Amino acid sequence: MRIGTIVRAAGPRPYLVRAGLAALPVVSLGLLCPVPSLVMALRGRGGAGWWPFLAFSAVLTAWATDLALTPEDTHGALFAADLLLILLSTAGASAHAWTAWPRRSPAAPDPGEDGKNRRPTPA
Repeated sequence: MRIGTIVRAAGPRPYLVRAGLAALPVVSLGLLCPVPSLVMALRGRGGAGWWPFLAFSAVLTAWATDLALTPEDTHGALFAADLLLILLSTAGASAHAWTAWPRRSPAAPDPGEDGKNRRPTPA
């Protein structure tokens, strides 16, 4: 180790964080469905990272409105709407958190002295 280098502390493995965020909408029964998308948007995915957060926030708002306005026992189309919103807020948010987690990109190759990507010859 060279002097002046910073050693990164060992934190939780990325797949454990990803699994935790994917389980959050299911464990909370859909009430925290926008949280994984918010975490991914705040981690710096740019403008495209905020669209899923807005979509799952809209699903949560529609689910809460539907819950407030729907009678206790529903049948037919009202039941289908309830089921769809619950599935979107639990399974949809969980699947999105698991599949859309940012992957690490491979490191760019070091350009040679002349700017061309050449591998150094072994000495």
